[in-house]
Amino acid sequence: ISCIDWSDNSLYICAGNRDMTVRLICVNNQLHFKSNLLCGFKKGIIGSFFLKESLDIFAIDTNGTLIKWTCAVETMFWQKESKHDLRVDNCSVSCCAFEKNTKILVFGYTNGLFSLYEYTTMSLVQKISVTQHKIDSIAINSTGDWLAFASSTLGQLIVWEYKNESYVLKQQGHTMNMKCVDYSPDGCFIASGSEDGKIKIWNASTGFCVVTFEEHSSSITSVLFSNSCQFVLSSCLDGTCRTFDLNRYRNFRTFVATSPVQFSTIAIDYSDEIVCASAVDNFNIFIWSVLTGRLLETVSGHTSPVASLAFLPRSSHLVSCSWDQTVRVWDILNSGSSVNLVSFSGDCLCVAPHPFKRIIAICTIRAHIILWDHESEKILGTIEGLKDLGLARNSDQLLTAESSMKFRYFTSIVFSPDGEFIIACGKSKYICIYDTNSLILLNKIQVSNNQSLDGILVRLNSSKMTEAGPLQLLENTDSEEELRNEKTRIKIPGSLKKDLSARKINTQLLLYGVKVCPTGRSFVCVS
Repeated sequence: ISCIDWSDNSLYICAGNRDMTVRLICVNNQLHFKSNLLCGFKKGIIGSFFLKESLDIFAIDTNGTLIKWTCAVETMFWQKESKHDLRVDNCSVSCCAFEKNTKILVFGYTNGLFSLYEYTTMSLVQKISVTQHKIDSIAINSTGDWLAFASSTLGQLIVWEYKNESYVLKQQGHTMNMKCVDYSPDGCFIASGSEDGKIKIWNASTGFCVVTFEEHSSSITSVLFSNSCQFVLSSCLDGTCRTFDLNRYRNFRTFVATSPVQFSTIAIDYSDEIVCASAVDNFNIFIWSVLTGRLLETVSGHTSPVASLAFLPRSSHLVSCSWDQTVRVWDILNSGSSVNLVSFSGDCLCVAPHPFKRIIAICTIRAHIILWDHESEKILGTIEGLKDLGLARNSDQLLTAESSMKFRYFTSIVFSPDGEFIIACGKSKYICIYDTNSLILLNKIQVSNNQSLDGILVRLNSSKMTEAGPLQLLENTDSEEELRNEKTRIKIPGSLKKDLSARKINTQLLLYGVKVCPTGRSFVCVS
């Protein structure tokens, strides 16, 4: 079943199916009513509707064919009234919407066009292209003045006023996974970085995107607001760290190393004058001046990639953690000399300094959160969060949920503005909130219940597991997804080997970063 609609008297349902038929069903199972099956289409149905205060119906298929049926109430028989071909530029219809009060009918096509018809006369009112990609969903407001379009290819949301032929709203999200996020110091904006190489600044109150920066050419690994909230910094796998002016919306500084490296994380001091970044394929920490953009110094000491950087509050001391199971405190103003060094029993993944105390929170690959006093070099307490991450199992995983728990860990931690709580997220579907005084779990928030994602279910259905792997990951030429997207397995004539890049995979739920609003009333997490 691809679409469904109720009659105004709530007694009948018309359901459009992928098998090119429309079925009429009576809710009360009246004795004189027999289930009607309406045919005449050559493609799957994408929309079927009742008219207002009537049992007359019409349906549309992906080929652009619209058929009207009138109902004889005495015999409850539907007879075909007319048939219309509404194809545009030989493109398939991807979605449709109908407003019963104004009798406005809107079609969305695979090439980004939409067409607006008046249902009674089936006359074309408007035909405009609103995007370059397939339109996946359409909605009409109650007055019929505004049309909303959604496209999943680029994450677009468009609201169009067809009478004035103007945009009411035009928003676009990230096209790939978001990897990092940060709150502005005033709590008004949120910055997000994605694998598509774009940085978006969002209004925290409205949720709308304010500006998009597209200067990077690879995946963004870290974003950070300056303390003055005048610019935002980013690190990227393209070998550059950039600063973007939030007043003029332009890139005014680009930081690079002496040799090509891929940057993984970035930090800025309290005066907004010194920028530090670490690399993925290099164990050094690079230091630049914001005013000149010059590389001031390269400090070394770690023997594995540096996972996280953070400046201590109101200080020039930089904290770094690495996969070599050590955390170092550097004095940036004193030629980057190492002040403190402490070793742990596992790879260190993230550090977070306390807002006003001399405490640093460190999370390790064993899902431990360690509170460390960097001045006295004493460990104040340890939170063992492995069991708090919860049980989960992927569809292609041979281990049980209990056995796979040892592969779960936190990837991002942050203190609340008052320092009373720690919020942590990572390779789990939960966001955990801990009390820093008692070191106990206060709350655990599940971010999604979508069972089609890997990492949600604890127990899998064994009947869906075959010798070749999970049933949902097997290739099937008659699958609904291939029929909808019109995919073919053999792309090149004469080639019998399929394209491995088109294989079916399940998306896994992972949490990459969490940040708290400076007001302490909200926090943001990216997955």
